[in-house]
Amino acid sequence: MSRTSTSHTLLVAALSAILFQGCKKTTDPAVPDNVITDAGGLNLTVTYDKTPTTTDLDLYIYRKSTYSAASNPQGGTIGPNDNGTVSTDIAASAPDEDYTIVVAYKTGITAKPYTLTFKGINDKKTYVVTGSFAASLAAATGANYFGSTRGNNVTLTKSGTKFTISQ
Repeated sequence: MSRTSTSHTLLVAALSAILFQGCKKTTDPAVPDNVITDAGGLNLTVTYDKTPTTTDLDLYIYRKSTYSAASNPQGGTIGPNDNGTVSTDIAASAPDEDYTIVVAYKTGITAKPYTLTFKGINDKKTYVVTGSFAASLAAATGANYFGSTRGNNVTLTKSGTKFTISQ
């Protein structure tokens, strides 16, 4: 094979690789980023820097139709004894309605940023909410954070396998 022919073959191979590398699956532009449709359900994960080690952010999920400490479908606080990651799933079979998702201090006295990630269990589409607590919020008490200034509330509307996140 001549030198020109080899160079031409390498150029064609490199261009092909670049084109394939640049191609990626795109989402349907008609579906907003804050809508996740997933037959497997939805995973919610809170991550935060657990320093000092006494800092503890927890995750609460309340059914808006019957909001109270007992309306948390997971049965209580999600996150005791975590290492800066709190996670739970909402099944596709959960009741269709509005849920209030709350990330709140359980213990802590310092300002604390966090990331709340909503992720489809099957298709892995994600939507991220970031927030932070002022140190003054840590002193609040109570078991039900629905609508309180202690937690940063996000509404999750579930309809079948469609989950819509709104802040």
